[in-house]
Amino acid sequence: FEQVEKTATIFKSLGVKKEDRVAGILPNGLEAVVAMLAATSIGAIWSGCSPDFGKDAILSRLSQIEPTLLIAVDAYITKGEEVPCLNTMLACQ
Repeated sequence: FEQVEKTATIFKSLGVKKEDRVAGILPNGLEAVVAMLAATSIGAIWSGCSPDFGKDAILSRLSQIEPTLLIAVDAYITKGEEVPCLNTMLACQ
């Protein structure tokens, strides 16, 4: 609850309001759940996709909703190994 509240406060400070679109390029995990709950607690619309989608798939998916705010990871863990994805995230700006 506290993480959701703090994240919602940050989203609001960034100008996110009801009916805005917040998108996350995040692996399935606590961070994605917190971000989704924070966005929806404001009344924003949430959309998420996995960082392993790749640039073209991410851009195709997120360009449809034109997010007000985009949050992303610079790396994620899969099969016990860290997978860097900062270059992909930067290419999606």
